[in-house]
Amino acid sequence: MKNNNIKISTTIYLLVCLMVNTAQAFIYQGELLENGIPVTGTYDLQIDMYYFVDPSDFDFTQQTEFIPGVEVENGLFTTEFGFGYGYSQYSAHNFIISVRETAVGGAYTQIGSTHYIEAVPIAETLTNNGATPGQVLKFNGFKWEPATIVSSQWRYTGNLDFDNDVAIGLLATGASHRLTVKADADDKALRLIGSQGGNLGFGARLNFGDGDFVYLEEDEDDSLALKASRIKLQSHTQQPLASNGQIKFMVTAFCSSSSSSISRQYNGVGGLNSSGASITNGTLNGTCKITFPFDVSSRFYQVSAVEDLLDINAVCQASGVELNCARHKATTGLDNGQIMIMIY
Repeated sequence: MKNNNIKISTTIYLLVCLMVNTAQAFIYQGELLENGIPVTGTYDLQIDMYYFVDPSDFDFTQQTEFIPGVEVENGLFTTEFGFGYGYSQYSAHNFIISVRETAVGGAYTQIGSTHYIEAVPIAETLTNNGATPGQVLKFNGFKWEPATIVSSQWRYTGNLDFDNDVAIGLLATGASHRLTVKADADDKALRLIGSQGGNLGFGARLNFGDGDFVYLEEDEDDSLALKASRIKLQSHTQQPLASNGQIKFMVTAFCSSSSSSISRQYNGVGGLNSSGASITNGTLNGTCKITFPFDVSSRFYQVSAVEDLLDINAVCQASGVELNCARHKATTGLDNGQIMIMIY
């Protein structure tokens, strides 16, 4: 068996046995490959161990144990060795593993490099290991070491407070805001519960740091009631065309038979400066046709002359997406000029 044709990849598990009259031992589990292929058969193992019996003595001790007839199935095997002595809780151990095929015999072939295992104090003689008050002993994979208990960022004092300046994500990773709640379309993401009674029924108070409150309430099923001394909207408001309650469109236009134009407009359905209305000249003075991006024949609308004069008025008639408009002056009849339209 050639050294470059076979290798062993292993995981070593250390078991410290505390049962009475039971020798302490190692459980050794590994995988045996030949030319990269898991083998099946019977193999002999040679385990060479080097360790210090006394940590003050720099002379190491070597022991060798032979384990014949280890059954290997598809590369995997498990065996036990203990060198017939109680495992030292003070000394680290170095192991060298060699192998040969039982049926072939002959010399053993060393597999890989040295395996190193730190000392682990057994439970019978475990001390504080240098830990100071407030610390705990933490197993680092090889031995127990003093460790400081990490303070939790959460504390419970009747209320749940968060000490650090961080972003909290509930079911959301990589939260960028102080509080992020992620929910699927049908999930219930956030619930505010206020006391029953008073002017708002099941209203909940929201405070923004100044000691005053605004109130939110589900006025009816799926209806939100907001109570505050003043409601200030710092952006544009929009509402779907099928809903009622807000202005859907506003237009200021100049109506004439030759130079009709729109000077200002607002689309309350699609937002500022989106999908605007257009205008064409009328056939007579003071007339024009305004075309909107939606059907206005079923909407309420209001038309007025821009000038604040009692003898001037304006009227429009809806037809689909169009309003045919005319501006009239009592003393002279049809009159070129500006009109304003609001559609609800």
